[in-house]
Amino acid sequence: MKRSIRVLSLILALFMLTLAFVACNEKPTGLWENATYTKDKTLGDGANTLSITVEMEEKSIVLTVKTDAATVKDALAEHDLIDGEQQAIGYMMSTLNGVRADFTLDGAYWAFYQNGEYMMTGIDTTPVTGDAAYEFVYTPAS
Repeated sequence: MKRSIRVLSLILALFMLTLAFVACNEKPTGLWENATYTKDKTLGDGANTLSITVEMEEKSIVLTVKTDAATVKDALAEHDLIDGEQQAIGYMMSTLNGVRADFTLDGAYWAFYQNGEYMMTGIDTTPVTGDAAYEFVYTPAS
């Protein structure tokens, strides 16, 4: 009887560990499925430290970027975090952290904030400042 209880306890413990492992290693879904980073990460080794929050689908991560770059665009480009194209009005970022938000295709875009305020400048003209926190919010078509 004691042996049966021990075996059942061991089986139950292994089952619980398996469930915990699966829950911790759950694959991202939705927009996060294509993301390069799905958890907080520190990148680079420059003199300035940028806090980059990436927010989409009620989830966010913080990418801490250490850089010597002069602009937010250059700091993100150093780590292949963005893609887009230079246009007459400035750099049009369509992809951040592996996730595409292309206004010309589906009306979605990346809203850009600095210290909680919506930016009226682009990432290519926004200088890196060590005390600033930047936030990019995936904004789908309304």
